[in-house]
Amino acid sequence: MEKKLHAGFARVDITPRRASVPLGGLGASEYRLSAVVQDPLHANAVALGNGDERCVYISVEILWIPTHYVNAYRAAITEATGLPADRIFMCAIHTHSGPDPDSNLPSALQYFQVELKENLVDAAKRALADLKPAKLSYGVALAGHPGAWLNCDRHYWCVPIDKKDNYTEADLLPGVGEVKAGYQKGVGYAAVRHVEDVDHRVQVLRFTRDAADDVMIVNFAAHPCFVDGTRRPVVSSDYPGALVKRMEEIFPGTKCAYLNSCAGNVVSGTNIKEEGIWGITYATKNPKDVKLRSHYAYAAALAGCAYEAIALNGKESETDTLAFGHEMYIGKVDHSKDHLAPQAKEALKLFEQEGHTPAAKEWCHKSGLGNVYACGAILQRAALPQTDEIELNVIRIGDCAIATLPFDTFSSIGEYVKAHSPFAMTCMNAYSCGCHNYLPNKDAHPECYEATRMRYEVGTGELLAEELSNMLKKLK
Repeated sequence: MEKKLHAGFARVDITPRRASVPLGGLGASEYRLSAVVQDPLHANAVALGNGDERCVYISVEILWIPTHYVNAYRAAITEATGLPADRIFMCAIHTHSGPDPDSNLPSALQYFQVELKENLVDAAKRALADLKPAKLSYGVALAGHPGAWLNCDRHYWCVPIDKKDNYTEADLLPGVGEVKAGYQKGVGYAAVRHVEDVDHRVQVLRFTRDAADDVMIVNFAAHPCFVDGTRRPVVSSDYPGALVKRMEEIFPGTKCAYLNSCAGNVVSGTNIKEEGIWGITYATKNPKDVKLRSHYAYAAALAGCAYEAIALNGKESETDTLAFGHEMYIGKVDHSKDHLAPQAKEALKLFEQEGHTPAAKEWCHKSGLGNVYACGAILQRAALPQTDEIELNVIRIGDCAIATLPFDTFSSIGEYVKAHSPFAMTCMNAYSCGCHNYLPNKDAHPECYEATRMRYEVGTGELLAEELSNMLKKLK
């Protein structure tokens, strides 16, 4: 291959063809089995090359890809293409209406896993075969504006409503999702401030090819949970799939892939302002309060921002370098709750027998376990050694870079890496090359369910952010 940037693309359909496939997302997946396909699922593969350097990046429209599956898929792709494992990157878009590969009903997923591996191998082979000379351009735009952001922090601090205009730090209580009680009735709690700032930037990489369709990557941070709900067990790629389709309509002759950014605490909703207090609402929970109720409408709005990023704000890359940085970071596992492992095991048995009944939830809470998700996390952590490997990757593409994290990562971590990156534009990709649940930062919300699922010690987020920043500087 000539010493010049090349790009290729391939797409394969990975929609489960049978009913009763466990879905991930809100609610335990063993109780959410697929019934209807609302939107098809795809794997979108982007291949890049320059001289002897080649890689393939596959965006998979499912909830997440556990590390052991990533390793198996990489081995199969390496065998089929000869591409080294550390040049094969794959991520999940984190749709909450896609298959959960780590479900407690593995037999129902067996055929899907076999087909998925075959499909990812096919996508990688075809994307690499499609490599053609390309010119890189890139751009950034804000997704919305103050008062109407297209993504927002679902974590906030609230106070008793009678103290909303005169409170102290001691009055602050954690809130998640919706404001805790009947705000409009004048009782309960009012949200007074968010826990974290949120990255509102939508970023676009565009590879223009003379003799073939252009290739585009859109990077943004928001949870794809519009479609999800325990009463709607449907298969859908949620807003990322709709966004990809819309971008290809706006830019004819272009193939698009989506990379989700650091969205561990970020929802794809809108901010609601009532009596001067900022609250938060989920698009799926308060449809009367939300203008963008449909993931199709949300995707259309986000596509407009992406259009602004690349068509109006786009810049041509001055370089076409393709380079890589790879590290297996040694993280310290949090064993502080190992003593609760016996109770966690009993709780999981109770949930298997009863399901998510009020009695099972109450028993779990009184035992100091939090919830069923905490039980599983406690058992997983207790079985781990004192340290565990965390895969970090940085990729230089011309003037730009991509950094990967195998976590459901909070927004502040991505913000730090971008702020300290030496590149003109840096895309963060979470849920990438494995997934170890949530990544704990120093300010992890103390009563959020995420905190119960974290595998590593508090503060690991800041350590990884610093490490990725150093890797980017070395790559520059």
